[in-house]
Amino acid sequence: MKGKVSQPQSNSKPLAASVVKGSISKTKKDVPTTWKDRISPEDYEHLRDVYLLFDEDGSGTIDPQEIVKVLEEIGLDKRNPNVIKIVLAMR
Repeated sequence: MKGKVSQPQSNSKPLAASVVKGSISKTKKDVPTTWKDRISPEDYEHLRDVYLLFDEDGSGTIDPQEIVKVLEEIGLDKRNPNVIKIVLAMR
């Protein structure tokens, strides 16, 4: 129609709000709090399996000797400067 101005329609949904002591706060969605919550179960299982390969003695930690052994098994030179830095940082 001529002469009539229509208001744009909004397709967005209104935000949920709660009143706390006279102020309005937006409701937050649940945010993952740990790294395990941020990856898929399949990725977690894969990381767990790889970790268990490194942690040969089942101590729950990966010792420098265990890293050196795995690196040798996959063909990386333990004399590589980057490998040396990693292993020395663990001691």
